[in-house]
Amino acid sequence: STSQEEEEVTTAFSSVSTEQWDSIATTLRSNGGVATIDFLPPSIVELHSQCFATARDALDVAAASTVGEEGEQQNTIKTIGPNDDSAHATGYHRAGSDGGSMSRYNSHREGFVFSDGETFDIELPRTGRNTSGSDDYSFQQRMEQMFASMHDGIATNVLSAIARNLGLAEDKLNWFQSDMGPTDASSQW
Repeated sequence: STSQEEEEVTTAFSSVSTEQWDSIATTLRSNGGVATIDFLPPSIVELHSQCFATARDALDVAAASTVGEEGEQQNTIKTIGPNDDSAHATGYHRAGSDGGSMSRYNSHREGFVFSDGETFDIELPRTGRNTSGSDDYSFQQRMEQMFASMHDGIATNVLSAIARNLGLAEDKLNWFQSDMGPTDASSQW
């Protein structure tokens, strides 16, 4: 993610208190790892809406892409094949159990996977149905904005709250990133 996107996320999340994040850590522990974050700032909720709308447009483009003769991809959509390393895959995966999807888990669903801080772009139509509400956007920019929000804004705060909940010292609140590696370059979404 870019520094401007990170700054916008930091500014938007500055209204969320440490106590609110700590309540998520407590809920995660008591509910077997499940919690609802119902206090996101309105600007972040709107950003997520725009990002999902852009992704919906991109799914339409990706699903309409075809594989040409000799397996050449038409429309140059970055795809993930059934034999790709799913732990580090970035791209679009088709639905289906015909060998075109990543696993049986994806038999009935298609989607985008982003790994290890990578993103990619899909050329979106500038006319016709545009559910994101703007003709001035790119898929990659929206996905980078979403990553900045989900990782820099939410995951980092929740991981720090979990560290506090586990009773780690104040200087160890970044334990997950310092001991397990930089999550912005080693996560998948």
